[in-house]
Amino acid sequence: NTGAMSRGYKDAPYPDFWILEEIKKRGGRVILNSDCHYVPNLDYGYDMAEKMLIELGFTDFYNIDFLNK
Repeated sequence: NTGAMSRGYKDAPYPDFWILEEIKKRGGRVILNSDCHYVPNLDYGYDMAEKMLIELGFTDFYNIDFLNK
């Protein structure tokens, strides 16, 4: 989730890296979202979050590109 980043409360997505590591280790999946109610920030921090997920070994991504429709 990148919501706190877009509001200036955090400088990295959450949950924290170690929690995402544990989710991955146990075979879990995650959903990248911004929990945003302000259209210009709907994808705020997604580049950073995506890089982090790839670094952790998450490889299956499903993208709904609703912003360009």
